[in-house]
Amino acid sequence: MFAFLKKTAVTEPTPLETTINRLFEELKEMDPAAKQYDATSNQLVKLMKLQKETNSSWMPSADVLATCAANIAGILLILNFERMGVVASKALGFITKLK
Repeated sequence: MFAFLKKTAVTEPTPLETTINRLFEELKEMDPAAKQYDATSNQLVKLMKLQKETNSSWMPSADVLATCAANIAGILLILNFERMGVVASKALGFITKLK
């Protein structure tokens, strides 16, 4: 019923992770002076970059989150003040605009 609460112990490796692991194993068995070693290590570097790019998740910085929280708090304070006593103000002009 609540599948999102279940913790998964082990996840299946992605095909990219499987390929990276296979290349690591191949490099262990190769002679570092061989041409094939250089080609395999170059492919491994490319795959590692690709893995890093695909696994990165975007998260806004702390200062952006703090600014948004302060703006929302300011809006709520203004709305509460104007609800208690009708004031014709241009208080919303003080809120910073997104650039």
